[in-house]
Amino acid sequence: MKSLSRIKSNLIKFAPLPFIMAIITGIFTLLKMSSGESFISKWLLYYGLALLIVIPIAIIIIDNINHLIDKTLRNKHVITQGLAFGIPFAAIIGTLMTGIAVYSFNELNSIVQFTDAWGAELQKSLPIFLTVGLIIGGVIKPLLSIKRSKQN
Repeated sequence: MKSLSRIKSNLIKFAPLPFIMAIITGIFTLLKMSSGESFISKWLLYYGLALLIVIPIAIIIIDNINHLIDKTLRNKHVITQGLAFGIPFAAIIGTLMTGIAVYSFNELNSIVQFTDAWGAELQKSLPIFLTVGLIIGGVIKPLLSIKRSKQN
């Protein structure tokens, strides 16, 4: 019974992810659309792929990075722990989201075209990933950790 309650608490913890993903994919869809394209058709493909690929990986990454940080950085400052979480998380999720965007918004005929386009988009997106990772790691994660420690 204990494992069922743990699964339920984990599902509740990750409930905001599909909504956050909807907003992120919606913004990217608006930015990447050409004139005359249907927002809904482009967004549904991008969002659907993100839900199927990114959400399960994000859940695994969040749990594993948190476990690793608890194990190895327990005595470090809360911001150090946050950055150890935020930067790799943003880099991995950002890389996946970029790949899905390249697939969703481009008509590519080969894997070589796909990898070239993905690499070019990753280079453009690197400052965004780092900024998001720093915000997650330097602000959001430390605030959540402090709030959690006060509740215990």
